[in-house]
Amino acid sequence: MGIQIKTLLPRFIYAAITVFITVHMFVFYNTYVLSGDLIKQYNNVDFVLDGINKQGGIYMFGSYYPIWAVILIEIGCAYVLEVSVAQPLSFYLAKNTFNPSSTDPVFFEGAIICSTVCFMCPAMSFLASLFFYPYNIGFNFITLIANWFQLICYNFPFAYFTQTFLVQPFIRQLFKMIFGPQQQSQDQNNEKRKIDDEKSEMTERATVADINNALQIIEQLKKDLLDAGNSTVVESIPEEKEIIEVNID
Repeated sequence: MGIQIKTLLPRFIYAAITVFITVHMFVFYNTYVLSGDLIKQYNNVDFVLDGINKQGGIYMFGSYYPIWAVILIEIGCAYVLEVSVAQPLSFYLAKNTFNPSSTDPVFFEGAIICSTVCFMCPAMSFLASLFFYPYNIGFNFITLIANWFQLICYNFPFAYFTQTFLVQPFIRQLFKMIFGPQQQSQDQNNEKRKIDDEKSEMTERATVADINNALQIIEQLKKDLLDAGNSTVVESIPEEKEIIEVNID
């Protein structure tokens, strides 16, 4: 149980930090970058934050909610998806594509990041299309799908570049500072175990080789003895025939 907690706790912490940073970035991106001009124009203000305050928050589920409420809802959904789906599947996909022991860590981590973005971006974009759908004008499934594809096109480049060059490098460096000594001790133990396994394997190979050599020597001795015995029998047969002929005469 202790080993499982030690293994899962860093994973949950890593996911929590990733989701916390990413959700804040996406709320800013979607609110200020994508919808900022529309909010200012609709509320006739000069600043996006003034427009959000004037309309009573951010539109969600057909109503208006404070920014912190929107962030909490998205953090909860993103964290569940990250821990239950994105992390296991992204590592599984990267492991099946690259060998972790022989692949450079930079490329292997890049494969994990790309896989995570490929899972999380469509999933969170679909949830966002449900959360921010204009229910006040009615619901249409085709419009929902169209909004979903539009959000994927908007969010995917932002997600890929921010996760690859900003969020993940920062979090990995932070984790090295926090869990660095523990990881170093674990790496040393793994290296020692690897050396012991190699020594044991070499000893086993040497033992097998010695046994094979001994068996080959025994087989060669058997062959030599059989050849010597056959040669003696062949040489003695004519003498016996000659003795028999003399006795008959």
